Amino acid sequence: WVVETGAHRISILNEQGERIRTIGKRGARPGEFNYPTDIWIDKDGKAYVIDAMNFRIQIFDIEGQLISMFGEAGDATGYFARPKGIATDSFGNIYISDALFHTVQIFDFSGNYLYNFGEQGREKGQFWMPSGIFIDDNNFIYVADSYNSRVQLFQLNRRE
Repeated sequence: WVVETGAHRISILNEQGERIRTIGKRGARPGEFNYPTDIWIDKDGKAYVIDAMNFRIQIFDIEGQLISMFGEAGDATGYFARPKGIATDSFGNIYISDALFHTVQIFDFSGNYLYNFGEQGREKGQFWMPSGIFIDDNNFIYVADSYNSRVQLFQLNRRE
């Protein structure tokens, strides 16, 4: 799966790199995109797409069919300003790095806001325009802290 930001679509390629299908076109309706920026494929094959300028997340099944979407523009926690990166943890929570908010926001699969971490700054745990995010199988969270020219590493601690 490849994000084609300027073409406002997702291309699905085979193992030889040949395009076998595309998802979306420019627009604001479900399944359409306005500058998608990142994609994450979870262990079950669901694809989570940052639809940046529609200020939402769209979730597709392994065949490319839309499952759900959530999000909207805003200037408070739980909304999006400049969503850039996306990943999921082993519990199914969705992490979104938002460059303009200088934070990582966490949502459940239904799109309900759970919590966030980070703020603007240069110290440990602070970000300046975070972009990419990756979560490994042990729930270590790697955040590309773009304007601080570093990657910060966090570990998810979940209490049962």
